Order: sequence, then structure tokens, then C-alpha cells
Amino acid sequence: MSIEDAEDNDAGHWTQEAFTFCSMLPKIELHAHLNGSVRDETIRQLVHEKQLKTVTDADVENITSKRHRTLADCFRLFDIIHACTTDLP
Repeated sequence: MSIEDAEDNDAGHWTQEAFTFCSMLPKIELHAHLNGSVRDETIRQLVHEKQLKTVTDADVENITSKRHRTLADCFRLFDIIHACTTDLP
């Protein structure tokens, strides 16, 4: 993509140098980090509202009630959050 193709450069705010620099920056998957910040109560509420077939209330209670989570608990929690926040099959 070139600066001429950029939709948000209508007013000419970007220079070619700045556009090239930003285009070359490594990209991250911020959503993976955001999933780790969901409150336990929100997770319980989403699981209850979505009525997921792959996640039970007992699964959620088992993980959210722990004061200290193992690495396996954290990965299971990410799976649960992903199931709650993804609408695709």
C-alpha cells in the first residue's frame, strides 16, 4: 500500500517517510493481552448469557474461584474468554 492509497490521509497529514516508517513497525496481537484483563464476574456473566456448549458454569467457577492460578488454568481461562468473545463457529 502506498500513502496515496491510505484512506485516512485525505488531509495530507502523513508524509511518505512517516507512512513508510509506520508500515514497517512490527504489529502485535493486542487482543490476546486484552483477554487477560476480563474480570472474573464478567466471565461468569458471559458464560451464563451465551450458554456455551463447551464451557460449563462449573468450569468457570473452578478457575475464577482460585486465588492463585496455574499456567494450565490461565490457558483454560483464555479458551473460555475466547469462546465468550468469538461469534464465529
